[in-house]
Amino acid sequence: MSGQTWGYSPRQIVLDIAGVGIDGGFGEDEFVNIEKQEDDTVDVAGVFGDVAVGVIHDDRATATITLLQTADGNDKLSQLRKTGRATPLGVSIGAFNVRDLLGRSIHRSRSAWIQKPPTVTYARGPGERVWTIRLGHLETFNGGNTTL
Repeated sequence: MSGQTWGYSPRQIVLDIAGVGIDGGFGEDEFVNIEKQEDDTVDVAGVFGDVAVGVIHDDRATATITLLQTADGNDKLSQLRKTGRATPLGVSIGAFNVRDLLGRSIHRSRSAWIQKPPTVTYARGPGERVWTIRLGHLETFNGGNTTL
């Protein structure tokens, strides 16, 4: 149906990592990026053009979270990392959830951990910190948004 208007607001993206909610201080443009490590399928073609398709059962993914260097989310993620490093395992593993409250998209993993802290730079003005989060079992649904 033409003539409809859909709503989106970055303020309506909810992010939680191992029980730590990040609710602001996001970077200037792209602030959440989630990418699967592997494709869902692999295919090959035989010499006569026959095609075989195989399913890859690897649901690992990497999420990058971009925060302003001034954001208190950096404190939260730094503390989560510090707490995890002090455990016998050496890492805090918990659930990861991203949801668009104005839409139907949801991305989650029951196991997530901080892979590495952000690269740190200081410049003339405030910059950004990009956190790398690994996801053990990404479940994702890319839905549309609500109409206004």
